[in-house]
This record gives sequence, C-alpha cells and structure tokens, in this order.
Amino acid sequence: MIAHCRMLTSSLPMNRSLPGPYMLEFTCHTRINAARDSGAFPDYVYNLTPFEELHAYVGDKKKFHGRNYLSGHAAFHWYFNPAIPEASALVQSLRQGTFAIRRVGEPLGDIVQPVPKPLADLLTLKEMQDIDPYEFPEKGCTCTVTIVRLADDHSWWFPSCNLCNKSCKSDGSSYACYDCGTTDKYTYKYKLCFIASDGTDEAEMVCFGEIGRRIVGKSVEAIMRAPRGRDAVPLDIAGIVSSKFTFAVSMTEKSFRTPKKSYQDDETSLSLDPEVSAATRNDPQSNENVCTTDKR
Repeated sequence: MIAHCRMLTSSLPMNRSLPGPYMLEFTCHTRINAARDSGAFPDYVYNLTPFEELHAYVGDKKKFHGRNYLSGHAAFHWYFNPAIPEASALVQSLRQGTFAIRRVGEPLGDIVQPVPKPLADLLTLKEMQDIDPYEFPEKGCTCTVTIVRLADDHSWWFPSCNLCNKSCKSDGSSYACYDCGTTDKYTYKYKLCFIASDGTDEAEMVCFGEIGRRIVGKSVEAIMRAPRGRDAVPLDIAGIVSSKFTFAVSMTEKSFRTPKKSYQDDETSLSLDPEVSAATRNDPQSNENVCTTDKR
C-alpha cells in the first residue's frame, strides 16, 4: 500500500524512465506498507521489469508504440461505429436549423446562500509541525506568532500578472506572464518571507499582496522609493521584525517535499501587542482588529 504520494505530469523526457505522461512522486512523507488484504478484485494490475532486463525492450514497437492505444484479448468484442438510433435522431435534429442558447436567470429566492467559512483551529507551531501535510485541515489553522527574522535570499516583492495574479518572468527590459502570454501587464506586489516563532517552535511563513501591505503598512511603490538599509533591505521591511500577529495559514507546496513545514498566511489580524511595528499602527488605511484575506 502506497500512501501520501503525488501524481505528476512532466513533458521533459529526462524526468521519465518509461514512456507515459504520469509519474508518482515519493517524498519524505510517503508511506509504503505491505498490503495484508488485497481485496476481491485488484484496481490495477502490472508487472515490474527488472532493471537488468530493460535493455531487451529498447526499440520494441510491439509493446511500446509511443502513443496512446487500445489493446484487447479473446474476451474482448470490438464495436466500430455501431448504429445507435438515439444518436442518429440527435444528429438529424441538429441539422434542421440553428439553435439560440439563452441564459435564464435564477430567482433570488432559489439561490443557495453561501455557507460561512468554518473557523480554523488555534494551534501552536509545534502542533502544526506535527501534522502530516496530507492531513492538514482544509480550513487551515490559526496561530499567533512573532516575526523573529527575515528569510535569507528571498525578494520582498514580485511582479504580479494583472490577469492571473501569478508571478511574471523577466523578459528583456520588461516582464512577461508565460501562463497568460501577456507582456507589460503586471503590478508590483508584496511577497514577504520570514521566520516566525511562538515559543514552541519556529517556521517559515510567506504572504502575498494585501496581507503583506497590512503587515508593513505601506504600498510596494512607497517602499521602493524609500531609503535602503546597509544590507539593501528597505527599513520598513526590516521593521516588521519583532511584530506580533495572528495568522490564518495553509500549508505551502514546499511542505509536501521537506520534513520542515512552511506556511502561507491567508488572513491576518493586527495584534494588540505593543510590539506591533509603528509603520503598521500609523498607517491611515489600517485599523486594529480588522481581518484581511488574500489569495494568490
């Protein structure tokens, strides 16, 4: 039995040992146990070829065709383009003319009201670190932490695509979004990566966009025009160290591949602790006890 592995797709031939679009990724969280009860009928049937015999299949077109195909045996019966009366009637009805598709509005009384988002459990970092990434609550967790230092070798901003909000890549003198295929359609947004602690453990956290603005208390453009410190980090960014916040967090993608988990801040509320940075407290657009949600 294999649990806590991930199904991946890769277009790079170097990442595929066998011809096929899918791969299983095993990480430090993957669990492999001998199956005691295989069930009445298997879901998948396969035979593993020993490595020393793989060379015998090089260029074998009988077993590997390089594309998707169907195969069968004596128990199979093939039906090529069978005559289906219902399908023929449908095709004939479509040939009689064009059809106008009109969207009909739904009465307000019949609209299902959205279900309130469940409250996340308040946990310590130690308790969160003990949770397997595959068993992390879907609603996330809440924690109260103090920012102890900035993460090394991480930029505090990124060019965000105006259409999909994903990070744009450098393209000459500008930035391009390879997902949307757009150029010069981006906005500078926060990407704060820092180490937080609550006394029980430390963890790396990252936040984007509006969450970062509420932590720092100023816009990205204002910080870019501000003086830099001796280590090239803006003073307002360095000033978030020692600030205390309550975050609603989710697990980052990196946590599925490393023993030490990291988290993304999805919501934040300004702490009433006196150590909250002066930049955040003095921001005219910030109010204590106000929650902000940001999804990247």
